Amino acid sequence: MRVKYAAQIFSHTVSAAIKTASITKEVNSVTALDTADFIENINDIFDALNSRVLHDPNPKRRPLSVFNNKTTTILQNGIQYFQNIEVFEGNTKRNNIYCLDGFQWTLKSILLLWDHLRKLGVKYLLTGFLNQDSLENFFSVIRNRGDYNPTPTVRQCRIAIQQNMNILLQMAEGTGNCEIDEIEILEIDTQETNSSDQEVCVTSEGNDYSVSTESSASDCQLNISEETKQNASESVVTMETSSSIYVAGYLAHKIQKKFNCELCASYLIKDSNDLVEKNELFMLYKDYSCENDIKFLKRPSNQFVQIVLSLLKLFNEAFNKYKCSSKVTETIEHYLKAYLERSTD
Repeated sequence: MRVKYAAQIFSHTVSAAIKTASITKEVNSVTALDTADFIENINDIFDALNSRVLHDPNPKRRPLSVFNNKTTTILQNGIQYFQNIEVFEGNTKRNNIYCLDGFQWTLKSILLLWDHLRKLGVKYLLTGFLNQDSLENFFSVIRNRGDYNPTPTVRQCRIAIQQNMNILLQMAEGTGNCEIDEIEILEIDTQETNSSDQEVCVTSEGNDYSVSTESSASDCQLNISEETKQNASESVVTMETSSSIYVAGYLAHKIQKKFNCELCASYLIKDSNDLVEKNELFMLYKDYSCENDIKFLKRPSNQFVQIVLSLLKLFNEAFNKYKCSSKVTETIEHYLKAYLERSTD
């Protein structure tokens, strides 16, 4: 029932993880990279069908627009992609996989709707408005008005709708089967329209982005040099260390954003001109750059990586030691703070 969790399998992160694990030889499969490419393609289609804000930091999750046809291209390629999928059971080809036909109908319907709206002068279409999640979240809000009422009468439903519209539709519960809506209702003026055809490139995890007129990452494929692959396979780089460095980069970005200190940034983040190291493979695949370089994500310094790895190791030790104790969170936090104080002394 938790569709939001099932859909996360077809994500850019899972694809990047499989590619990294394949290069580090932690996944020994001749079909691993093909699986990663399949997941990446499905992720791109999901993103194009789930645009919720005008300037999304993800270049593939932006609305259908008269100023930018890249989302339209993703949906059109998606139709062709599903048409070419063949499913075999043993040596027998199956023709009764109806979800493949259903997905094509969905994509074609949205493109036909967009073509109609565009002729009426509509400049943007946020595809997140068209999925069922918004309706299910709305019903969840109605059911939870005045305690839980799964079968409200017509009168109760009408009153609940009026009350929620007066308070701008309060947020649905996070325990539902669908993701919480983050859709923007846009009032687009002339100034915003004129600048809307610029590309928004990811600079970091989260909602921080900068406007650029460079080509989008959705137009290119990431190619890792054979030398990088060979070095990664011969070293002790693992998926765990590579993902830990990615987390360290995220933490470094958050710290830099909070304190806005140039001196701190020089200790936390690497210079962008430094060569990509073998243990940064996961970041390389996660980045939206078209080049064989980490362009948008923050690369943590070696010193900060060591601090994060040490804290992760200490956390595991503390958790195994205090997991059955009372006030586990406070105890582990005190354990880590004591280590940091000893280190600074």
